[in-house]
Amino acid sequence: MSDRILRNMQCVPSNQAIQATGQGQVSQARTQAMADLDKIDREWDAEVTRIQAESTARLFFPLCDERVPPGAKCGMVWDTYKIPEFQETFARSYCAPSPNGPDSECANRFTAAFLQDVERTYAVQPAVACEQARCDSYVNAELAVIKKHNEIEFERRRDLLRQVNASYKAQADAVVARFGQDVSAIQRDVAVRVEDAERRRAALQAVGAGLRAAGDSLSASSGPSAVNAPECSSDFQCKYGQRCVKDSGAFRGICATSVNRAGTPSFEPPRSNSVGPGKGECSFDTQCPVGFRCVKTSGGLRGNCLK
Repeated sequence: MSDRILRNMQCVPSNQAIQATGQGQVSQARTQAMADLDKIDREWDAEVTRIQAESTARLFFPLCDERVPPGAKCGMVWDTYKIPEFQETFARSYCAPSPNGPDSECANRFTAAFLQDVERTYAVQPAVACEQARCDSYVNAELAVIKKHNEIEFERRRDLLRQVNASYKAQADAVVARFGQDVSAIQRDVAVRVEDAERRRAALQAVGAGLRAAGDSLSASSGPSAVNAPECSSDFQCKYGQRCVKDSGAFRGICATSVNRAGTPSFEPPRSNSVGPGKGECSFDTQCPVGFRCVKTSGGLRGNCLK
């Protein structure tokens, strides 16, 4: 085999090298996918924390004690309305003077003002909150409103968290799916490159074998002998540059070097249609070029021109 063919074969990457490159690409894809998932997880956690903090800031608690979460509001509207000084000031401002103290009309105005402040503070109508609660006093009415307000806020928080979780889960699923697609594409590319490398190596080996056969043919005193030639069923069982010649109707023949009319080897590649019964190309020696004879190796009606 010539030095040039050896150098060309050395330029063809080995299967192990191709697979190692593919494994490196898969590792890079995995690293990128993990980085993307980590980024999604951080953003996801930050968004959940933000929603919970904003929701907590909208909650109300009747008493200001250690049970109140950081950021939440505490205290009641009634804490202001129950102060005697506040009630006296309200009576002077909105009620007609009476020697017997505030009348029922003044009390109704006081109640209406209280309920308006409660609704404005908690964004919940007292009448709605009191449908399923005992509102027989100012305190109980406000407690019912606070409870309703917090229930609405908790439900709102749950809806937001469900939306956020679904959104970020979809992003994470997309990253995982993209990684799977990248790995599949890398595996397909590796398979194609391995197949191409094997094909190139086989072609170079065949050329080398053909060159060796040519050297042997040119150094010999005569062409290949039909008696000593190896048997075959197709060109693929012969050396590169040889053909499997068969009599008409025969499934097996002999390997013979393909030459032109001058007797020079032509080094043609294997024929894809060499599998199957032969057709033959001659019946008599007179049908062959000068120096060739019609050889029928298996007694068929038609044979092939050989030297």
